[in-house]
Amino acid sequence: MSLETEIGKSVSELVSFIKDKVSSNLVESRNQGSLEIDDVTFERVLNLVDLSTSQGLSLGYTNVESALSKGLKDLKDPKDKRKKK
Repeated sequence: MSLETEIGKSVSELVSFIKDKVSSNLVESRNQGSLEIDDVTFERVLNLVDLSTSQGLSLGYTNVESALSKGLKDLKDPKDKRKKK
């Protein structure tokens, strides 16, 4: 598996973990009574968290790809990096 693929998979797993943690924290807060919200609205909030996090990954991942591409290029051609300084 290429480095790009491994990093992409890791970033995706991180975002999935974040989704799960936010959702479980919301459920826990609701169960403890610190978040008073009806069932229908609560489901909407959970869905919004899930969709927003996925959208953030989709829209923001190009920055990760660009940084990775630049880093790999710099590793392959360190002379080019020295010229830019």
